[in-house]
Amino acid sequence: MKILFVVCTKQNTDGFYKSRIYRSLARYHPMTCTGCTEQVTDEGYTELFIRQPLKDLKFDVLANCDHTVSFTKTYNKCLRYAADKKYDTIIFVHDDVSLEDTFFFDKLEAALKEYSIVGLAGATQAKLKQPALWHLMSEQEHWRGCVCHRFVQGDEERFVWSHYGPSPSRVLLLDGLFLACRVKDLIDYEVGFNESIPHNGYHHYDMLFSLSANKAGLKLGTYPIWAVHDSGGLEEKTQAYHDSEQYFLKAASSLL
Repeated sequence: MKILFVVCTKQNTDGFYKSRIYRSLARYHPMTCTGCTEQVTDEGYTELFIRQPLKDLKFDVLANCDHTVSFTKTYNKCLRYAADKKYDTIIFVHDDVSLEDTFFFDKLEAALKEYSIVGLAGATQAKLKQPALWHLMSEQEHWRGCVCHRFVQGDEERFVWSHYGPSPSRVLLLDGLFLACRVKDLIDYEVGFNESIPHNGYHHYDMLFSLSANKAGLKLGTYPIWAVHDSGGLEEKTQAYHDSEQYFLKAASSLL
């Protein structure tokens, strides 16, 4: 299985090498810069492509650094690249996620035999309402998956597990911190990310993607892949969030 990890980060390339996701991926296979290339795009961010010339390497990494433009446009651009280069799997993941599963690749392969799109947490049902967050638009009995959250308070580091519900499980909505997808299915079913979400698509892109995929007939599911997220979730509802929320509620009404 040929895998492409895709990350959008506001950090520069040096910062990305210190990120949680890069350091965790480097534990699965030592990565050197032998196969690294950097290219500044027309949009102003830097594409850092890490491709190792080793036959047994299971994945490549495409990090979009100094990224302050449309999240969803970049994700779609990377999806087209993955299709052109014949990747089987594309994984959209946040830079503050650390994959901590010894059996990650075995689990990923098993999960993608069952589902077209795999995440760590989500909900089997949802009702459109405010606040438009996947776990607040659904009842707790419909939550699925598990994620560990890391918090730092002073000199103390704490890890808190959020056990949402049983997993593996088919779901309607997935959280966007980790989305593993079968490239061919997204292309064949013409499923991508909504590029019209306000404020560069930072909020609600994952739920619109999930609903669009479900509407197209793809199967989404959670899987017990152990990961640590350096975030407890949305901390502040800014004006950008509210604008995105209004757009989401309108757009999602035709997908449920």
